[in-house]
Amino acid sequence: MQKALISPPRLRDGDEKHRHARWIELFYDLVFAVVIYQLDLHYSQHFQFKETVHFVLVIVPVWWAWVGQTLYLSRFDTEDVFHSILIFLQTVFVAEMAVQINAALTGDPSGFILSYVGIRSIVVFEYAWAGYHNKHVRALAYPYAAGFAGAACLWLLSIVVPPIWGIYIRILALTLDIITPFLFYKAQTQYKPHFSHVPERFSQFTTVLIGEAVSCAVTGTSPGGLFSSHTLVGSPGLVIAFSLAWTYYEGVQAASERRLTNSKDGSRFRIWLYLHLPLTASLTAIAAGYRCLMNLPPFLPVAYHIEALFCVISFGCITVFNLLFITRQNRPTIKSICKIWVSHWIVSLVILIPLVLPYRLNPVELAMIPALVTALKVAMILKHAVYTDERIPVVL
Repeated sequence: MQKALISPPRLRDGDEKHRHARWIELFYDLVFAVVIYQLDLHYSQHFQFKETVHFVLVIVPVWWAWVGQTLYLSRFDTEDVFHSILIFLQTVFVAEMAVQINAALTGDPSGFILSYVGIRSIVVFEYAWAGYHNKHVRALAYPYAAGFAGAACLWLLSIVVPPIWGIYIRILALTLDIITPFLFYKAQTQYKPHFSHVPERFSQFTTVLIGEAVSCAVTGTSPGGLFSSHTLVGSPGLVIAFSLAWTYYEGVQAASERRLTNSKDGSRFRIWLYLHLPLTASLTAIAAGYRCLMNLPPFLPVAYHIEALFCVISFGCITVFNLLFITRQNRPTIKSICKIWVSHWIVSLVILIPLVLPYRLNPVELAMIPALVTALKVAMILKHAVYTDERIPVVL
């Protein structure tokens, strides 16, 4: 099908027929995968609590940069050549962001900030352009453009001020970026994202994150093959990746359609969307944790700070999946929830047991705990499933 060179943005109907992601959106995800890999690699080499703060301060804008373009395309994509070029220009900034990850995490965030501002500037232009061509959506497009532009200016300001002030200004800029949609809730509800396109895009990005765990498990094994000591640490990574993928798609049904027909649907949608931020951070951190464990002697005790951080991150990731359950479109009854909710949370707490043991576990033992817990939860889900007309809804 021949595409127009330039088509003015138009509001896509949030209830139009099922939309699939375009190939260039998938290409966009692949470039972001490089950023995630760089974050994962650096964090695995500095796997400690104080580095976690730097990790979070970097991964939040990375995630928000991806979300900003995704939600814009859900509402206004016209699938013309010009829009594709704008997406490609963003991938150039994303690639530069990947290059600047190490510098950003070691005290020189200027290159990373300039890359992020480049991505957000294109999004600002897109919203302003959409508002210019569609008077009826200016209540959404212009405030978004203004809020995101103000945040971008604060990001730039954080480069030129003293470093201690720069940190606070960056936190302020990121806060303004994220709360801008909340400040214009009414317009956001009126011009809702597409009910199937957005869940599909978020599920695709989540698959990329889970793929990092798979990559870590495969590439981290030693040349000794299947029966090497490092494989004993990496193999549980495959188990937890599969279990979490199954849970995401078939368990909490996070990739299912999101029709916003009332205020409750809107609230569940926003909770679902923003839960993907801690989900992104925890999945990336788990991959880094497994990579860190595979670089340690497999049968010697792990340092307590590494053991504690790995357990906390693993528990946090499973907690996010627990919370995603409340965002399901078709939820089981309260009776069904009460019947198995407690048992699943008790199983989740098993991950924290190493924190109170009088001795330290070795990497093989530590790696197996979250893998066994997630596998057990999948088995419990299948056992206690509550059947509906559509598919198997489950409680985590």
